[in-house]
Amino acid sequence: MKITYLLIYILLLFSPTRLFPQGTVSTQSIASNILNRNVAYNVYLPPSYSENTNVNYPVLYLLHGYFGNNTDWTNNGMAATMDTEIGNGTKEMIVIMPDGMDAFYCNNFDGRKLLYEDFMLQELIPQVESKYRIISSRQTRAIAGLSMGGYGATYHAFKYATMYSSSYNMSGAVLFGTAEPNVQTFLESMSADDLKKLPAYTIEIGTGDFLFNNNLAWHNLLLAKGVTHTYITRAGAHDWPFWKECLPKAIRFASDNFGTITGVDDFVSGNSYIRFYPNPVKDKFVIESSMITGNLQVAILDVSGRKLIERQISGNKYETDISNLPTGIYIIKLINQEKIITGKIIKK
Repeated sequence: MKITYLLIYILLLFSPTRLFPQGTVSTQSIASNILNRNVAYNVYLPPSYSENTNVNYPVLYLLHGYFGNNTDWTNNGMAATMDTEIGNGTKEMIVIMPDGMDAFYCNNFDGRKLLYEDFMLQELIPQVESKYRIISSRQTRAIAGLSMGGYGATYHAFKYATMYSSSYNMSGAVLFGTAEPNVQTFLESMSADDLKKLPAYTIEIGTGDFLFNNNLAWHNLLLAKGVTHTYITRAGAHDWPFWKECLPKAIRFASDNFGTITGVDDFVSGNSYIRFYPNPVKDKFVIESSMITGNLQVAILDVSGRKLIERQISGNKYETDISNLPTGIYIIKLINQEKIITGKIIKK
């Protein structure tokens, strides 16, 4: 018996298995006025979240497939995969996994009059990025998904290109059926300049997947348009064993394409800085910037990238009234010659 215990001890001691700090997963919900119901989402908070309370994190929106829900990814080992990737050097990030309600993450899928796209843009993203310590900028926001979620990740990345730094399509239901908005429509309507500004994008599809030809056709359309992207094919079907192997690559892809991660209220780019205060704000807020040469353009945008306020100012301090804007998250851009600094403010 002693020999048996000794052998077990030796095996454990020299086991290649590595133990990593663990993040936490919980199920939350949003009371949606747009959808007139509560919408559940799962959230993964990285290992250091509860300890480093002054640190803010990038975010990955991870979308499930048709007939699924917000628990699909966590039920299939997502948290352990994230912990492992973070332990191996991937940037810590918050992951939001919403219930897609079989709506293809767009408005009025299949004539259901369900405005899911509006919910995602106007309620889900602003609320979770206000509730959690998320850096709300294009440089620190990624999107990925499988099947229906691969379509959603593609749809939102191409339609709202200013919102995401990267998009990862796993076995996406692209160019599939006629009920959903066709992503090819966005591609055909974009100028050459717009195409160059698309987020980093990857397609991964199994050669035995019934959607293989759809993704191949989408890949060829992107090639014809000169869209830089990564196309991965390997043996596999439309199932969880395939997607579990996709996930570590999707996480690393998001991490690799995140920009410089800094604090919420103090954004630094090279030798330039910008500070917003107070933040959160009720009525008026102040911008201080080191970009004082020449005129400075200040733009306030909503989370979809639509400009709400635009000003030309000079000097290194600017105060503005936003009392007329509804509560939510807003993106601030300061542009001076070739320099652009982006940050966020939260309107209470």
